[in-house]
Amino acid sequence: MTQPTPAPPTLTYQTPHPYGNAPLLVRLAAIFTLVAAGTDLLGTAWSAVTLAIMYIATQFDTASGAAIPPRGPAPFPGPQAVMWISLAIHGGAFLIGLLCTVVKTVAGIQLLRHSRRAWAWGLAAGILGSFPLSSFLSCSLFCLLSLPAGIYTLVVMCLQHVRRFLADANAR
Repeated sequence: MTQPTPAPPTLTYQTPHPYGNAPLLVRLAAIFTLVAAGTDLLGTAWSAVTLAIMYIATQFDTASGAAIPPRGPAPFPGPQAVMWISLAIHGGAFLIGLLCTVVKTVAGIQLLRHSRRAWAWGLAAGILGSFPLSSFLSCSLFCLLSLPAGIYTLVVMCLQHVRRFLADANAR
């Protein structure tokens, strides 16, 4: 005698998302980009403080602490020339950091909203995050968070299903 075979269990299959995990990846990339923008802002603030201290230091004589009277040109490289060169380097780091912060903030917001050109902004933020020049110039440790976030954003933006998701989000 054969036993009757039990009826197969009723399975309810969930329809897979047409873009896979692209919405989650884009949201994570946006969050990481905004966090990296925050750390860039901290690095930029550090450059601004350094810039202010160095500018104040150029206004005083290092030996006596008194204000420097105007005199003829100092022999190069005098201490004043070195201070001004260093001031220019930190000023450049400040401007680059400010630019990177603005680009990453706009990119994070664009990615969260799935708005037009979100892919291009995300790619720009990934490239800027992968090369944290402003953090290196200001000699700060804020690049330790910006670098992995930039690499993650760059990799996510290069995935084909993420590109399709952002392109279709723009068409809606």
